Amino acid sequence: MIFLCWMALLATTAPLEESTAPAVSVQLQPAEVKLGQPFWMEIRVAGAAPLKLPQRLQLEPFEVLAREETPRQENDQTQVFRLKLATYQVVGNQRIPGFSLEPLAADAGTGMPVEVPASEIKITSMLEGVDNPQPRDIAPPVPVWWRDWRPVAAAGLLVFWLAMWAWMRWRRRSFSPAQAFEPPPPPRPAHEIALEKLQAIIEEQLLRQGRVKEYFDRISDAVREYLGNLYGFFALDCTSQELITQLRERPTPGLDLEMLKRLLEDADLVKFARVQPGDEMCSRAINSALAIVEATRPREVEAA
Repeated sequence: MIFLCWMALLATTAPLEESTAPAVSVQLQPAEVKLGQPFWMEIRVAGAAPLKLPQRLQLEPFEVLAREETPRQENDQTQVFRLKLATYQVVGNQRIPGFSLEPLAADAGTGMPVEVPASEIKITSMLEGVDNPQPRDIAPPVPVWWRDWRPVAAAGLLVFWLAMWAWMRWRRRSFSPAQAFEPPPPPRPAHEIALEKLQAIIEEQLLRQGRVKEYFDRISDAVREYLGNLYGFFALDCTSQELITQLRERPTPGLDLEMLKRLLEDADLVKFARVQPGDEMCSRAINSALAIVEATRPREVEAA
């Protein structure tokens, strides 16, 4: 009696298990492609817990170009997975290996992997159906026109250098060697420059204009510059005492050092001590300057 009950239980549960097994269908679109032409592999799964494509698919000699997954709807128990495949290696009837669809992480405890069966597709050559296939001829080169300004720039540079060379030759021929190397004029004598400056002080009548300090300053500078040019040193930067010391160390025929010292002292008093000079002091300054220049100027030796 127990054995009959157990057999009845197996008979009632077996159809239930078969009815709950998920249904998997695979469709290739299209079913025949050329070498390197992509195609879609559509997988439909019905009656299974939520599934997903594995992270890595080993489908050699096919390569996975794209993948699509349609989530299961509440009112529809069918899940759709699409793979875009292509092969670039072999032709003929090729077998696409089977693989397993994995359950989602949230349902890993209840769902089970679902096996996708292998399928076949026909891969034809790119030259199939072509009579006497031959490689195409190499296309002739296509002319490409572009503006090249380098010859124009080179020609312009050459013309410029030729023009410069011609101009330099013309300049060289237009001037004689005598004109090109004409010596400069001789320097003016020191006493001429000094007398010219002293004469300008007299003609400007600085004393009548009340410009006493400028009067003594210009007289002192004219004498200093004259003595420096005459004896070969820079006298404008020397103090009165330094100038007298420099002149005592040199042969100075005709130079009255006492007269020069008094002239310089009078000029320093007016310039730095702001002394108001009288008429005698002003006259003595210009007369002393003229006398110093006349006494020390070079004398020309008369021919016999």
